[in-house]
Amino acid sequence: MKQLEKAKKDGYRVIYLDETMFTKAALPKAEYYLPSQNVNIDKSQAYEPAMALLSGISKEKGLELHMLFPRSVNISKFKEYL
Repeated sequence: MKQLEKAKKDGYRVIYLDETMFTKAALPKAEYYLPSQNVNIDKSQAYEPAMALLSGISKEKGLELHMLFPRSVNISKFKEYL
């Protein structure tokens, strides 16, 4: 924690990074309908490829930078983000 406070005093901006994935697993697993109603599925959403989002935020600026990548993030994609 002392290093973080020192960095802030030295004028560095602290940026928090995170990755999130958007996949078919994020689609609802169940829906509830009245009897005799059919379930409607938006096929355009059901077959979307997995996407990874890297995002950085800071107290001073809010959203710093975000980048979308196909599939998951590996080391080379993370370096590209940085």
